Amino acid sequence: MTSLSRTVRGRIAAAGVAAFTAVVVAVTWSSVTDAAWVSNEWVHAGDLDGQAGMRTVDCAAPDGAYATRGNGRVLSGSALGIDLDTLAQVTGVETTNDGSRAQVSPGTATDSGEDGYSNPLNVVVLQALELDLTEVLQLPLDNSTGVLGQYGQAQSTGLSSAGAGFVDGTGAISVKPGGGYPQLGTLRLSSLLDSLGYDLGTVLSGVADVSLEIGAVAGRASLDGCDYMWGADIEDVLDREYLAAGLVTEIDSPTVGTLSQTVSGLVTTLNGAVAGLVGNGGVASELLTGLLGVVDLGVVSTSQSEITGATIDLTAVSDLATATRSDEAGAVAVNFGEGTIRIDTAALLARAYPDEYGNGLNGLDPNTNILDDPAVVEELSEALTEVLADWVDAVDDAVQAALDGLRIEAQLVVSVVLLPTVNIAIDASLDELEAGDGINATGGLVLSGLVNGATELIGPVLAGIIRGTLPAVSATLSELDLAVDPLVEVVADVYSALFLDGIVAVTVNAQNDPSTGDAEPADWAGLPDGRYDVAALRIGVLDALGDADVRLYLGRASVGMTCSIATAEQECAGY
Repeated sequence: MTSLSRTVRGRIAAAGVAAFTAVVVAVTWSSVTDAAWVSNEWVHAGDLDGQAGMRTVDCAAPDGAYATRGNGRVLSGSALGIDLDTLAQVTGVETTNDGSRAQVSPGTATDSGEDGYSNPLNVVVLQALELDLTEVLQLPLDNSTGVLGQYGQAQSTGLSSAGAGFVDGTGAISVKPGGGYPQLGTLRLSSLLDSLGYDLGTVLSGVADVSLEIGAVAGRASLDGCDYMWGADIEDVLDREYLAAGLVTEIDSPTVGTLSQTVSGLVTTLNGAVAGLVGNGGVASELLTGLLGVVDLGVVSTSQSEITGATIDLTAVSDLATATRSDEAGAVAVNFGEGTIRIDTAALLARAYPDEYGNGLNGLDPNTNILDDPAVVEELSEALTEVLADWVDAVDDAVQAALDGLRIEAQLVVSVVLLPTVNIAIDASLDELEAGDGINATGGLVLSGLVNGATELIGPVLAGIIRGTLPAVSATLSELDLAVDPLVEVVADVYSALFLDGIVAVTVNAQNDPSTGDAEPADWAGLPDGRYDVAALRIGVLDALGDADVRLYLGRASVGMTCSIATAEQECAGY
């Protein structure tokens, strides 16, 4: 039986069965071309020794049959000593055709028609195995969002296709929902590295946890084996495409939590200080002394002073203590309430290379390592610095605005020898006082006239007295400002250690035998000739350790080998 091979060069003897006479043709095979999201990749076949028009098979209704295969699986690879490719619970849907009928594994897969079958990954069954992997890779327990689809098709006509991940019942990549793509799962890197016994030493000393949040992924492949074997053009044969909706690195940082606590502590301190102004005879007496220092009312016989109200609104400051702030590009988001820093890979790459990442993580060349780039670390540091500095400025502005809005209510009563008593009511915020507003004197015309005519001089003095009684906020704001650079350095060090020093590698659009000539994933080098795989994401952890490492393929589709029954002498594909 003749197999569809990407390396075979020479001649194939195409023997007819029943309806046609044997013809000897020469077919030249070449490697596949580039593939990426929404761009086709095709296997190239030669033009039959210059006789492209001489065909003995009509591939629309072939006289003869083909052995074909299509396999879709959400999760593949190896992890923590487990070969996922041999684990029945995650082998996906594999449909094979021996030239006469299609067979599917598992047998419970849903018949989608035209020798195609679908069956979503059952995470509940996977968790029941109590594998260490399920503790570090968290997947949705049901397929309500459609991210766990698996599909395989194999027809005797030579057509085969496969899809996995965010695909529909026919293996096609699903359209983006109105609310955005769903999330596939979370890989807890810190726990995974602990499980591998890898000591990061001081690299993660400034963080509590690191994880990768993986958006919807999908891989799809289709192959027209009949056309390929009979000299079809490149665009008519193999299509490999993928979807990678997003990838977010989340760093749990105690330092971010400390910043939040510092601001919350400042709010508590200021609220307490303001509340302590009410009924504070000492401060009230200072207000009266300050007023009399500005306006000479004569010989004071008696006086009274009381602060009856003091309020400050620190809501805006409190909100900043738990706010989420991000840069304009959305590359970095700091959640001060939860103490986390989230790095959106697609947005970060687009910020660094706006002309190359217009489609996010999609449309990239085969086997693109998206995180191994020092320039991206520099961009990360710049973005995080912007976010933190802007937040510190926002806290400063909010605190100053709250202090300006601090409202004071006070009563000052002054009796002067030989003149009527004057009553001075104060009801104003500090910024109003500084403008001379909120002061009203009543009583004797002479004294009240003196006070009311000098409010622009009196107000700033009274406001200054109140401000002087409050705790200094400058030291706290300086503390926040000084924390920015060390925090940025910690995050940059963690990112560099994980993604630049080879601990973690994330490959988008993983393919075997890419036509670009670039290296394929080393663990795919042994795939048989004539088989073509694509995975939306490959996550490698400690690849240098060989069998002890972690290699996860997400959204993997595989087609081939394809074999012509017409030239069968022996089985070539095993199905």
